[in-house]
Amino acid sequence: TMSRHVVRCMVLWLFGLPLVLAGTMAPSAVGFWVFVTSYVFIGIEEVGVQVEQPFEIVPMTQLCRLIMANLEEAFLQRPPP
Repeated sequence: TMSRHVVRCMVLWLFGLPLVLAGTMAPSAVGFWVFVTSYVFIGIEEVGVQVEQPFEIVPMTQLCRLIMANLEEAFLQRPPP
């Protein structure tokens, strides 16, 4: 819900940015700054999403299986005499 709100506000702002900059700069400069600003803001949004849901990034299932296999192997071995 908050993430959706942030994305919607960001989209409105990024679509409005070229309209505001159009009369103050050359068209190529407007395109460049809109691209840079969009890249930065979308990157920040993506980092925020990843911070909110870290377990979708970290392969927890494979990590847990590896730990279980190592523990089973350690418990099945005979102790040294």
